[in-house]
Amino acid sequence: MLVAQYFNTFIIISFAGWIYECLYCTICEKHWENRGFLFGPICPIYGSGFVLVMIFFGYVPFLKQGYNSPPWLVFLICAVMSATIEYSTSLLLEKVFHAVWWDYTNMPLNLNGRISLPTTCAFGLTGIFVVRFFMPFLASLGLGRFAELNEFLALLFMLLLGVDIALTVASLTNMMERMADMQKAFDKRMQAGYELASQAPATVVNAAKNSAIVARNELAANVSEYIHHLPFPDKHHLMNIKAFRTTRYRIAADNIVASFKARFLRERKDAGDDTAGSKDPGQENV
Repeated sequence: MLVAQYFNTFIIISFAGWIYECLYCTICEKHWENRGFLFGPICPIYGSGFVLVMIFFGYVPFLKQGYNSPPWLVFLICAVMSATIEYSTSLLLEKVFHAVWWDYTNMPLNLNGRISLPTTCAFGLTGIFVVRFFMPFLASLGLGRFAELNEFLALLFMLLLGVDIALTVASLTNMMERMADMQKAFDKRMQAGYELASQAPATVVNAAKNSAIVARNELAANVSEYIHHLPFPDKHHLMNIKAFRTTRYRIAADNIVASFKARFLRERKDAGDDTAGSKDPGQENV
């Protein structure tokens, strides 16, 4: 029953984290941003951190004051915990999918772009509010009394989360395989050009140059075809992935990201032009 309650809390806070991420990024980018690794409206990293903090301050023996621990201690624990979760999650996603979903490279005092001092301090300060005020309030609600409801919701959320994870991983794997196939075709053509060029005569070198041009044109055509018929899952991933970090299909990935961003910006511009063109001329200066 306690496990079910913690799992439900994980889902609810993950949903709240998704709302925060979407609102923050929408305000910064000035257009709707559906953030998150998964398709569903949750950011599990928030829920994981929240539940770990609950367990830490509720059960760790040396924290005798629990939720009433000194603010400086709460800040320190929450900051270290958030940095650990954020760094390890970023590293895991990169190792598995060769991509990063956030990048703090442009922020001061960052570590490999995975974490930064400003964001870590922000999580630490948020932790003070969460531990000192929100968690006691949550405990006062006595939600543990509804054992059957908690277990039912936990099973339902677990089913939905499992389906979401399976669909996300399957679509990401499929997208990476398509990129790898494009890269493989490009590399094969470039290798053939290199082998021609190594034979030295000028005519052969020109043929090698033509082979390289053909390879780039083929890659551009494949990328254009892929972007033109872009499936919704792939669009979701490309909207959220900040960068690809791989040598396996780096050229194909970079071309796809560049083409996708160009198309996205063009669609936004066209939508803006359509909105401006549909205005009532009589209302222009109102």
